Amino acid sequence: MILGYPNPQIWKGVVTKYSPYFVHQLFYRIASGTPFRASKTDQGPFPTVFAKEIQLYAFMSLAFSNGYQPAFFATYESYQNRFVKRYLPDAVVDALNRFFLGDLKTLLDVSATDFVIVLSQNIADTPTATTLEAQGKAETRA
Repeated sequence: MILGYPNPQIWKGVVTKYSPYFVHQLFYRIASGTPFRASKTDQGPFPTVFAKEIQLYAFMSLAFSNGYQPAFFATYESYQNRFVKRYLPDAVVDALNRFFLGDLKTLLDVSATDFVIVLSQNIADTPTATTLEAQGKAETRA
């Protein structure tokens, strides 16, 4: 399973969660350079909901409890973070990120606002593999 999503425990995640949708639209138009007079059919950002279950510790706990293990984990800086750093000093943006990261501030790069996580499941532990294995043994006995 491959997942890529913004870190909800960083300034961008907090602003995204608590700001009204029109703020997202406004930011998108400004950051992307889309004129305000652009067509109403312009897709822009989609409504965003951040559940507590996607916070890193909670998410990894959920993954482990369902038999998944991280095979790959990477963080990267989003275009939104780089855009804000054009107008605010890096140190200010990174300090905000560090504040919101809490316990994660020593584990993650404070400029990295988004995750890519690849989860793998041991195929031998899946019901399908177990069922197929049992069927195979039954067929070899027959």
